Amino acid sequence: MTNAIILENEPAAMEGLAIMLSHYCPTVKLVGKAFTNAEAKHLIDRHSPSLVFMDVELDTENSLDLLNEYYAPQFDIIFTTAHEEYAIKAIKAACLDYLIKPVDYRELQHAVAKHEQRQSLNASKERLQSLMQNIVNQQVTKLAIPTLHGFEFLDTGNIIMCQADGGYTHIYTTDQGKHLTSKPLGELETLLSATSFF
Repeated sequence: MTNAIILENEPAAMEGLAIMLSHYCPTVKLVGKAFTNAEAKHLIDRHSPSLVFMDVELDTENSLDLLNEYYAPQFDIIFTTAHEEYAIKAIKAACLDYLIKPVDYRELQHAVAKHEQRQSLNASKERLQSLMQNIVNQQVTKLAIPTLHGFEFLDTGNIIMCQADGGYTHIYTTDQGKHLTSKPLGELETLLSATSFF
């Protein structure tokens, strides 16, 4: 599932995009809507979406200013605007895609698919890096756990406790996190036994 937010100053355009996403992009979960950069920043910091649909020209501000708040954004950007003159700025801002209003649902689906493909490649790259790090260290230092939203990567040193729940396991970490995985407790016990974990 892809968590996303919409930054848009026109209520009708915002609702139209939300409806298109629910009908044509079932893998996208809309976790928030914002009319201003400040609202969008609050939603991004709170929900950590992997995708942001962003209108360029808001009522009294430009959404490109929001990008100045993030040194290395951990989300992809799909610009949605009626103004083609922003295309060059969008490209320079390294956005994932650029959709001209009125948004065509096929172009929207293509943009979302591009994001999900990139996310899958990033997850594969991170799993490979974890594997190489574990091999070099001769022990498991990073654990890739499958969850409902893809893979999460946990430092084994941050794991406090693992609790069985049927065929699933709850993993508790030092940052007060709780992660549910389909890895059974026995498999985790085998993986973690070499890290002084008991």
